[in-house]
Amino acid sequence: MQIAPLTLVRRCALGCAIAAGLLASTMSAHASQNSKPRLAITKITATDAVKQQARADGDSSTLNQIIEGSDGQLGVSFMNTSKFDMVARSDLNAILKEQDLAASGLVNPADPQTARQFELAGVKYVATVSIDNFQDITARAKLEGQFGSTDAERRTIQLQAVVRIYDTTTGTMLGATNVRLDKSTVNEILPGATEQGRKTNMLLGDVTTMFARQAANAITNTLSPPRVMAYTMGVITFNRTAASGVQSGEVWEVFAPGEELIDPDTGESLGAEEISIGWARVTDAGEKFSKARVIEDYGIEKGSIMRPSLGGLPDHVDPDGRPTGSAPRSGGSTRAAGTPPRDRGGDRTDRGVRNATGTDAPAAMRKMAIFVRNNASNVSDDTVRMLEDQVTSQLNGSGVELISRSIVLNAVSDMAGSGANRGTGDPMNTAAERLLSDEASASSLASTLGADGLLVVSIASYDTDTREFRDEDLGVDRVTTFYMLDVAWSLLGSDGGTLASDMASARTGIQQSETLRRDYDPLNQLMKDDARLIGDGVAAAMNSQRLAAEGGEADMVEVDISIVLADLSIPEIVENENGDWVVTANQYRLSPMNATVMVDGFIVGSAPGPIAMSSGQHRLTIERPMLETIDRFVVARKDMSLVIPMQLSEEGRRQWMETAAFIEGLKNGAVLRAVELEKAQGLAEFMRNSRITLDTSNVRNLSVGSRLLWGQLIED
Repeated sequence: MQIAPLTLVRRCALGCAIAAGLLASTMSAHASQNSKPRLAITKITATDAVKQQARADGDSSTLNQIIEGSDGQLGVSFMNTSKFDMVARSDLNAILKEQDLAASGLVNPADPQTARQFELAGVKYVATVSIDNFQDITARAKLEGQFGSTDAERRTIQLQAVVRIYDTTTGTMLGATNVRLDKSTVNEILPGATEQGRKTNMLLGDVTTMFARQAANAITNTLSPPRVMAYTMGVITFNRTAASGVQSGEVWEVFAPGEELIDPDTGESLGAEEISIGWARVTDAGEKFSKARVIEDYGIEKGSIMRPSLGGLPDHVDPDGRPTGSAPRSGGSTRAAGTPPRDRGGDRTDRGVRNATGTDAPAAMRKMAIFVRNNASNVSDDTVRMLEDQVTSQLNGSGVELISRSIVLNAVSDMAGSGANRGTGDPMNTAAERLLSDEASASSLASTLGADGLLVVSIASYDTDTREFRDEDLGVDRVTTFYMLDVAWSLLGSDGGTLASDMASARTGIQQSETLRRDYDPLNQLMKDDARLIGDGVAAAMNSQRLAAEGGEADMVEVDISIVLADLSIPEIVENENGDWVVTANQYRLSPMNATVMVDGFIVGSAPGPIAMSSGQHRLTIERPMLETIDRFVVARKDMSLVIPMQLSEEGRRQWMETAAFIEGLKNGAVLRAVELEKAQGLAEFMRNSRITLDTSNVRNLSVGSRLLWGQLIED
């Protein structure tokens, strides 16, 4: 079924900036790539007190100009985001008249641009806006200057509105909040100059433009959060621009989207879980996209969510981090750990299908009997043959040989003396239904017919629903009758078991107005629509049978994991030509060995080194004596490398300070004294026993050719 594009219904503007924020936890259903959020905003209102105050102050026209002007500006801002389709319901009557003309027979119905009835966009959420505070403040003064006295005017507009968001189906208020604006401008009239009009009226345009831009950005960021479009060599490209508020130097946090969170007590959706997997700093805010340099990467990939961090980097993140990862060009897997991969299709052959693992899946049905029955009292039995013909037509070309209902009834006649129908004396149609309701009998019937399965189609109901709608404000006066034909179908295997079933529900309507009258029985068209739905459903069910074998195992990848001690390093100490040990400016990071690595709660190996795991999201836990346990969420991908900083535990910190406190007093260029050399030997012994080695990857200028104290002591 094709999903119609979601649109934003606009009738006014004020309040949109907050309306979107309130929908953050309720719009998870709009994650589909082919959908856009749809929101109706009712006509803006002001409280009686605000209108009375504006009239008393002579500011009614200013208030009305802001309210009306914001609508057009908001439309421009939304169009610039390229993320919303927009439709104006305030002109609904004109749209319906065009649909009447299209349905009158005067317009070519085959023209793809001809208006279609009953396809007006609906909305899931509606926002109401009420202004509860408005001030237009003007301060005037005379200023003495070089050219004489100058008339100066400072004008300030303050606005506050309450925005409420409702679910249009349940009527439940999802939230309420305030939006505030405060904007000022100054104008000076030089001596001898004359001015007609009021220059500060330009402030009104500035207020509406600023509000519209903020509203569009707020709604876009909430309903369609910023996402990673590309990740190459440690640089992220994401879908936000300078116009949307992105600035160079900003810190953004990167998240992997998780599962929807459901309150176990109320069943309410609390939004989707977001797992932090990295940090980045914006380097370029462009006109079409922006770029950011990654600071920390625990599985960033294309499609990851990004959000600005108002508090900057947390303390545990190294601001000088420079990961150099890249996202797979063909798109990596984002499924959760333990989830089997989606079917990627395979090479279809005459005897079956080769699935993603390369093994043969079960062969498809090749011969299927069809039986159509009528359970709707207001539908003539003559329609049964018509529906059978239409379903048969829909399945032609699918590689299935269909056995007609008449042959099925003949087979039932031969079997009526046994099984479920023994001694009943039921008419043949009823006997067939009894046979098809019994698995053993259905199996026998399929065997008798030489069929691989049975398709049972039942006309369930044919209903009408007449509605009258009159609304003077919208200028709408219509009487509409809807016709609904429900047809159930079941696909039975040769063993009598139900392989698949569904309900095909076709709908249409006839609309009457002052300009259009129509007399038409849509039953035949509804049967054609249901037959098409049944054909699509049966074809999909048969395809799923052919691919019933479980998908292959998840793709395995190796993640190279290295560990360093956070905030700990020791200075390089080399032997000079006089045989003295001298402290240099180089600092070595420390790398603990033999750390236990667990993936999703299972021990899988030790670090440093490569760890095998399936691609996708995993919970990574690293444990080691004397260190605090690391517990992170990682999105594993091919050729991924992680350098994970770990903190000393309280006991580890105590032991370190007992043996390494002298390090704090060593200065660059200092010569080690005998007592310091002895302490260095003790520290080396501690590191050797604790399985801690030197990490020189961050040292740019190693003292090549010199004897290194730590290397000799630790290796001795």
